[in-house]
Amino acid sequence: MTLPVGTEIRENLCHLWLNYTTFVKYTLYVVYFHVTTLCYLRFYKNLFMLRLLLLLSFLSSFIAIAQKDAEKKYLKAEESRMVYLDSGIVLLGYADQDVVMPPVVSARQEKFNVGPFYIGAYEVSNLDYLEYLYSLRNTNMDAYTTALPDTTVWIKGEGFGNKYLDYYLRHPAYNHYPVVGVTHQQAERYCEWLTERYNENPDRKHKKVRFRLPTKNEWMYAAFSGANYEEPKKGKTTSTLYTADIFLFPWPQKASAGYDHAMLNDQGEPLANFKLIDQSSVQYVDGTLIHQNDTITEGFYISMPGYVNFGPAMLKEDSDYSAPVYSFLPGLSGLYNMAGNVEEMVAEYGITKGGSWNDTGYYLQNTTEETYDSSTETTPYRGFRLAMDVLEEF
Repeated sequence: MTLPVGTEIRENLCHLWLNYTTFVKYTLYVVYFHVTTLCYLRFYKNLFMLRLLLLLSFLSSFIAIAQKDAEKKYLKAEESRMVYLDSGIVLLGYADQDVVMPPVVSARQEKFNVGPFYIGAYEVSNLDYLEYLYSLRNTNMDAYTTALPDTTVWIKGEGFGNKYLDYYLRHPAYNHYPVVGVTHQQAERYCEWLTERYNENPDRKHKKVRFRLPTKNEWMYAAFSGANYEEPKKGKTTSTLYTADIFLFPWPQKASAGYDHAMLNDQGEPLANFKLIDQSSVQYVDGTLIHQNDTITEGFYISMPGYVNFGPAMLKEDSDYSAPVYSFLPGLSGLYNMAGNVEEMVAEYGITKGGSWNDTGYYLQNTTEETYDSSTETTPYRGFRLAMDVLEEF
């Protein structure tokens, strides 16, 4: 499987030698400072100490240049991972989608327009967020402490144990998993940092941009683009109309073996990272849905052949937890995991979209949203992706 652009941020350090002039400048400056100090303290007769200090000076300069080069690569990678979406119109029809399928659309309709914008092809990953933390740690320890994700989400509630508590954020094996345990405010501050760093990068493509969280309407528009997408043509503005009761999920009909609302392909493989439930094990008794002697709450189940599954299935999660941000097939517009994996915060406070690895199919619909209350509330199910506005071109 192809990794997202920019995953080799800290690899191939041989490229640093291309920046030879800068490297020499840093090295000579540090060496001059330390040799002068040695002479002043009359330690210069100790050749071993002098050689050791020269080596340390060399290494410190090399690390400084490495970090500078890594940050430039990261910013270029982030730029290339943004997908441009042209302006469009979304027509929402509200439906009772808990039991009856196809949905019964009410007379109440809502239409909204979305202007052109960029949106991240992937959810923000642990590696993305670690670049942010590394930058803060070197410049502002108070901001660094405030920005740290709540890794204890893995031992609350579900009780995943110390494995994810200790390793999920920082171990290289989880570099490309979505960052979780962050608040809405932490996500916004990440966007502010990325905006500032990008606009300072001399190799940037656009003169001035702003990274932010997508609005709820932008997020839905981007999700619809996964099912029906017209690539923008240079110099020509298009306006696509999406009807919500036709495009329930962010993937095309052909991806789901011809079923309009299926969540598995014709091999029985999930199209997203979500919780599967065997429909044959659900009973409808006196107007109540029952599964394993428990009443199924509203929004937990949708009764339609092909909606949740077709063919054998079990009550289980497709993944033990979140999956890498490049997992599963992208929608037609090139966006990954707009449904499932982690529910995504949007600009409007207290709302998430897309559902998570711990949600059933209902919550993966393009128009469905979940809410959260506290500004400090964090979970292992919630993350975010970026939107970007180009404010000024060169």
